[in-house]
Amino acid sequence: MKRKYFNYSLVFYNRDEPLKQLQQDVEYGIQLSHLNQQISNETSTLFKKFNESDISAQRELIKNSAAVYFSTFFEILTEAYEDQKIMRYLLPTIDGIIMDNRRVLQYIVQSLSDQEPQKNWLTALNVIIHNDNNHITVTEAALRIKACIIGELDKKIYLKEQQEFLLKLLNLQNENNKCGQVEDYCLITSLAFILKQAHLVNKFIDNRGQERIYQILKKNKNDLQIMYYTLLVLWLLSFCEKSIESFLQPNLRFISSMVETIQKLSREKLIRVAFQCLKNLAEKSQQCIEVMVDCDLLKLCETLLKGNIKDKEVIDDVTFLGEILEKNIKILTSFEKYVKEINLQQLEWSPVHTEKFWKENVKKFEDNDYNLISKLCDLLDSDIPKNVAIACYDIGEFCRFHPFGRNVIERLNKKNIIMQKARDQKVDPSIRENALLALQKIMLHNWSAINK
Repeated sequence: MKRKYFNYSLVFYNRDEPLKQLQQDVEYGIQLSHLNQQISNETSTLFKKFNESDISAQRELIKNSAAVYFSTFFEILTEAYEDQKIMRYLLPTIDGIIMDNRRVLQYIVQSLSDQEPQKNWLTALNVIIHNDNNHITVTEAALRIKACIIGELDKKIYLKEQQEFLLKLLNLQNENNKCGQVEDYCLITSLAFILKQAHLVNKFIDNRGQERIYQILKKNKNDLQIMYYTLLVLWLLSFCEKSIESFLQPNLRFISSMVETIQKLSREKLIRVAFQCLKNLAEKSQQCIEVMVDCDLLKLCETLLKGNIKDKEVIDDVTFLGEILEKNIKILTSFEKYVKEINLQQLEWSPVHTEKFWKENVKKFEDNDYNLISKLCDLLDSDIPKNVAIACYDIGEFCRFHPFGRNVIERLNKKNIIMQKARDQKVDPSIRENALLALQKIMLHNWSAINK
């Protein structure tokens, strides 16, 4: 069938069946005749004309009579909100119109001042959002439309509504719609619209929204679209001083995740947003620059500048950041590098995780009652397989080269954890292998003699 506005709705991303069903429904006709007593004849006529038009004609109708058609949509939304067939068409259509041309939001925003608080776009969308019987595409479209509207409103008038809706978005993962859970794509796109309001970023961070972003990053590493909007949200956060701490938290790994994303999904639109975010961070925090250096971002900058980037603004950002990183590179001793990896909770298979390193530096780990060894042992609980594997290896080397290494590990109650990982057939093979080696080094008094 001919394309229509609902084809542009983001609710059909990776959802072919609901889109096919809607296309079939539209082919047979979306009727308002059973709503004659609630819907005016003018609204029915306008809806029929719009519904029967293809995308080119629909664009012309919106271009020439946007205010009229949004008034039409609002009347249907408030009078037919319980009709699933109509809502499954109407909400994705409105979502598609907004995705196609964000400037149409002005007509909704302007109409709010003329509508009663008890019956306006925000309250009408709330009715849809809180109806557990809706199809998931209806709920998601309503959420995103409201996010787009909220992102355009004046905080002096709508601060309460903005804050309440942000909390609603952050709690979506704890709610289940009867037809399914709201997808990450809906959440991250909605956040990208609403967090344009700078004052909401603080609220977002205060309510641990950054942890939700981490979960989305971790779960959708290979999804280009989700990663684009996630980088967009991180960019919006980077304007806020309060967010700097989140970018430095080792467990969130935002900076290293951005670097990994650019390396893995090398698309210019991703590079543009990521480097705008990194540039903001570099201008605000020396610590962020140090993390970027540790993530080999300078090497990535050099690679990108040798590539085929077309956008001059992107080239300028990459060049700018590369120059800052070059000025901040300093040569660290191997032990300093190790301490930095431990504090960042980002272990890499580098020269500081070798027999030579442990032979030369094992006594330094006695400082502060073996504090670094305690931090190393904490990484056995990391959700990053590489961290766990390297931690197992290092613990084994510590026990091998320190005369009281085995006693320290047993005092920290970590021997049993390593035993569990050595026996667990479900863990990453590198974890099991290094845990087994560590266990042997802990239990054998003279490893070097046995190993010959």
